[in-house]
Amino acid sequence: MLAEIAPHEVTVCTVVRGGDPVERLLAALDEQSLPAARFDVVVVDATPSGDWTGRELSYRYRAQVVRVDPESTPGAALNAALRIARGEAVAFLGADVVPSVLWLADFGRAVRRGRRLVSGRWLPTDSSMALAGPLSYRLWAVERETHLVTTDQLGCRRADLERSCGFDESIADPRECDLDLALRLVDAGVEPYFDNRLVCSYDVTEASLAQMVAARRDGAASVEALAGRPQARARLLAGGLIRPGAQPQALLALAGLLLMARDRRAALLVVPWWHHRTCVAPHAGGKRRRRFVLPGVLGFDLYDAVAGLVARVRSGARQ
Repeated sequence: MLAEIAPHEVTVCTVVRGGDPVERLLAALDEQSLPAARFDVVVVDATPSGDWTGRELSYRYRAQVVRVDPESTPGAALNAALRIARGEAVAFLGADVVPSVLWLADFGRAVRRGRRLVSGRWLPTDSSMALAGPLSYRLWAVERETHLVTTDQLGCRRADLERSCGFDESIADPRECDLDLALRLVDAGVEPYFDNRLVCSYDVTEASLAQMVAARRDGAASVEALAGRPQARARLLAGGLIRPGAQPQALLALAGLLLMARDRRAALLVVPWWHHRTCVAPHAGGKRRRRFVLPGVLGFDLYDAVAGLVARVRSGARQ
């Protein structure tokens, strides 16, 4: 039988560096289905002008603001939040994201069931859909999906974070900092877990296709960073080669499409990827739009898979 949820089961940590619509995040947290008595929020003020320092946040939940140097590294800012976190679990959310109403309740349920490194999926905000483009091409790829782990949407047990000594404050790149923490947690026996019930919305940007492709290189770089870490590769990558989920399924779908000319039954190889991108982790809401963008999504999934394989072979050759 699952244990009862303790007060302040979850502490939500977010870092504001200026220009982030954090009020939208705080308002979304105020509407969570999880009772306000069961979670608290820590806002790290890293803005140049210290806009958030001294603010009294009038929400249903308990909220604190902690001031850090604007030049502080991502790890230093997040560690400042961890030092005053009260929850048994810690949820990291980007200041510009909007969690679904059930996000905290579903995250708390996952932690109670033994999940210790939890991430979720992404959907565009309704207010930014006008920027999706005439063919919705800006929905073909989600930049945050390229990273093996990101504190824009991540949950851990506080005890695991304390045992791993938190974030490395010497790392300046936020993505490298997030991955470094995940690698140390995984090496300590923490299993990563993807929960498709956890949904955060992000704003569509006016990125060109060239910019979208360029952003995918970070994902390949994260695969290279796992060189010499066999345990982490086994837990974070499918077959120790590429990201799990859509990428191996996209390669299977490509094989099915190529073999259909000889045997129509090969179309069944497309089903796992189709199900993943229409039911598990679609790139858009609404049945028509999520299917309309599928050709472009498949193209980017294949690009990511091939880039990851190349990066893995390259890193293996250097060992």
